[in-house]
Amino acid sequence: MADAALDDPDGAAVEHAGFAGAAGRYVIHASLLDSASRRVVRLEQPIAALGGAPAVSDLLLATDLRISSPPDSQAPDELRFGAVALAAPGWPLLVKRRGASQRVAYYFEAYGAAGAPALTLSDSAGAPVVLPPARELAPGAGLVDVASLPAGNYTATLVVGAERRNATLRVSDPSARAGADSPADRFGPAGEARLDSLYAPLIYLMADAERGIYPTLAADGKRRFLRAFWARRDPTPGTPRNEAEEDFYERIAQANRRFREGGGGQIPGWRTDRGRIFLKYGDPDEVLSRPQPGSTLPFEVWKYTRGKLRKFCFMDLTRFGNYSLIYTNDITEASRPNWRELLGSDAWDEVLRF
Repeated sequence: MADAALDDPDGAAVEHAGFAGAAGRYVIHASLLDSASRRVVRLEQPIAALGGAPAVSDLLLATDLRISSPPDSQAPDELRFGAVALAAPGWPLLVKRRGASQRVAYYFEAYGAAGAPALTLSDSAGAPVVLPPARELAPGAGLVDVASLPAGNYTATLVVGAERRNATLRVSDPSARAGADSPADRFGPAGEARLDSLYAPLIYLMADAERGIYPTLAADGKRRFLRAFWARRDPTPGTPRNEAEEDFYERIAQANRRFREGGGGQIPGWRTDRGRIFLKYGDPDEVLSRPQPGSTLPFEVWKYTRGKLRKFCFMDLTRFGNYSLIYTNDITEASRPNWRELLGSDAWDEVLRF
């Protein structure tokens, strides 16, 4: 990663890697070591190697796109598909600057008569976002104006026939950090549907006395409830920012991005078992991953060593990447009665030793 990206709080860099494999599901694992705290963060990305020709390619997003013509040379930071050149493909970090138009480039390939493609955008809670029509520059390639988007995480979804492809993007507004004395009100401009989506994940944090109140309220009452809910949890009362609120909704965005399940993304990541544990405790300190264990179903184990030792074992009971919690030593969560049988003796021993 370039030094400039490391120095920028919102820095991003892209690395490309390729490999050959038989048809099936794989998991890419990455480990990041914080040189200051020595804490290790482990990330994973499931991918699929297809056994036949797909109806549509992956959806790629980029910070810019241009249509080139021979003998135009390829820049070092571009990814070329014929005449289409994408700049810094991957997760585009869009920095909003006052007075400057902001856009995101997209690219995909549809094969055969699979149906007319449809491209939509949703926010981190899964609510649809209305944007101006995309400007198509070539088949499957174009630009979308995102200047109206507030800072946050978003998911672009491409639907072609029965096929669905997702890609994520992030909008960052440095002026919001510079003007931290007057942070944006998350709840003020939100409609009732948006307020409900912000309330739903709070079931993981809510005290018994707080339950059952929100659904009885009108829209203005719901705003007051949410503001009061987070005011009670503000670690720095009297300051403009509420770090607990910011951290929680950032985790929601991460959970939706990393743990979405259901084949077509029908189950938001925060509602999955892995998403719930991630929201409660953050990233695990150690991960044992067995995507192709052989004698049992795919499983992975998360271990937390900060404070009390906690261990969570998730198993892909469907073989479609939908991981369910089957065992834990956390008394606030429940293990499945037959978790030993699900794992089998060899995997059971490995989980207990981990």
